[in-house]
Amino acid sequence: MHPFIRTKEANCKDCYKCIRHCSVKAIRITNGHAQIVPERCILDGKCVQICPQNAKVIVSQLDEVKQLVKSDKTVVLSLAPSFPSVFNKYAPFQLYRAFQKLGFNEIEETAVAAHYVAKEYQKLVLKNDFLISSDCPSVVNLIEIYHPHLIKYLAPVTSPMVAHSIMLRKAFKEKYNKDISIVFVGPCIAKMQEAERDNSAADYVISFLEIQQWLKEENIDVESFDATPIKSKYTDNAARMYPLEGGLLKSIGLEHFSSQYFSVTGFADCNNFLKNYDSLSGNIKLAELMICDDGCVSGPLSGNEYPPLVRKKIFEYEALYDHLPVLFDYDNIEFDLSQSFSDRHVDSPNYTEENIQAVLNKTGKFTKEDELNCGACGYYSCRDKAIAVLEGMAEIDMCIPFMRRKAESRTNKIVELDPNGVLEVDKNYNIIHLNKALCNMFEIANSINITGKHYQEIIDIDIFEHHKNPEKAFCAKSEKLDKYYEILTLDLQEDEIYVAIITDITQKIKNKKNIDNLKKETIDKATDVIHKQMRVAQEIASLLGETTAETKVTLLELMNVYKKEVD
Repeated sequence: MHPFIRTKEANCKDCYKCIRHCSVKAIRITNGHAQIVPERCILDGKCVQICPQNAKVIVSQLDEVKQLVKSDKTVVLSLAPSFPSVFNKYAPFQLYRAFQKLGFNEIEETAVAAHYVAKEYQKLVLKNDFLISSDCPSVVNLIEIYHPHLIKYLAPVTSPMVAHSIMLRKAFKEKYNKDISIVFVGPCIAKMQEAERDNSAADYVISFLEIQQWLKEENIDVESFDATPIKSKYTDNAARMYPLEGGLLKSIGLEHFSSQYFSVTGFADCNNFLKNYDSLSGNIKLAELMICDDGCVSGPLSGNEYPPLVRKKIFEYEALYDHLPVLFDYDNIEFDLSQSFSDRHVDSPNYTEENIQAVLNKTGKFTKEDELNCGACGYYSCRDKAIAVLEGMAEIDMCIPFMRRKAESRTNKIVELDPNGVLEVDKNYNIIHLNKALCNMFEIANSINITGKHYQEIIDIDIFEHHKNPEKAFCAKSEKLDKYYEILTLDLQEDEIYVAIITDITQKIKNKKNIDNLKKETIDKATDVIHKQMRVAQEIASLLGETTAETKVTLLELMNVYKKEVD
């Protein structure tokens, strides 16, 4: 896992947007989820900025800082020079006092150190034929990992953040014999890595966005604080331009650009310069490189969405406050601001054309024409993606066109093998597709020649026009074929397609008729039997009635005879 950026897998939705925007393709896809590969990452923060699902999360040090300011330690806040672009509603000393309210003992702008770093550059420019600025940690990462042959041209001087930490520690130690803790606040993720790699750097790094949130949590109203400047020593304020394109050059005193001194911002331009150094260098003495477009004011943790507008705030701030307040007289303190660099190049195996082609073949790419190079997977070309698969950075099924064709193929196969008839028509009810089962059902000889025709030219059933209950089955009869069908229609409104799933229920209807006839015959027979039974019963009853009457007459006659004899 990346020590500074982690991925929330539950939020990662297989969109590959982070790969498309990752300048160096330092993202590995495993089981459909994106993970940043630390040894390849230059920490420009693009993946964090563009993730639509907020799946990329900065590993925050804010909780540790909150605990730190509550301790007995002296905590100094180093405030990155791009802060006016973020806190542009407040006067600088209102911010100072608001940050003190959070618990910081002292606040000083990192631009104070940038002033001394610029002095080191002035010396280096005189001694060297060609230099690349080393202030931007993402540029340093880019060169150390991807252009290590240019490390020798990196200016061997620390960044303002590291320089400021060195200066503050030494000054507090010399004047107060006190060890301090330093927190840097700025717009850059790469500063977190820089602080971890260099023991001289700040102890903690937090972002402008985090300290803004902290102020809100503590209900601190920055505008309520006094804007009066704090009594302090001051130094030149030119270093306040450091976060802008050309800021380093201005701090050195090279305001008028020439072919020997120039500034490059944005990954694409920086990388192109480094790739084409041999043809571009010429008389160049110093190239100021900054990985973010327009410089640090558009850093990934700045919250600034329109750098040209916020750039204006830096100019206004410099014009309004013509000197930088400082905690110490740094001119009288000696400190070492030198820096060294290391080759961190990641070797990639040289894959054969056969290896690459084998991967391409797995995604249905057998010829150059098959290689769409659409970039949907995040890679610049199908071959780049194939190499990434071989490196274990990408997965085969990241190829969107291939997966779509595969899904369509599966769907078509299922439709073709479906025993039910399937009919697809457009919004005008013209045939788009019909499967083999439908052809057999309606005795259609050749389905190829009927695509585009109105479906009722071949089917004598009103399937769509008058069916008012889509997705509810109904029955219809083909008079032409003397067949019955059960029909279910689907309205795919987004695609403007209607689909009918048709089942031949003729036999079922015939079976039902046979059963109905059998029931009728049974009922008729039962009725006839009942009638016959009734007649027999009536006849028996009639016979029984006659016999009873005769018996009664005989008995009466016998009784009369007996009576006469008795009398």
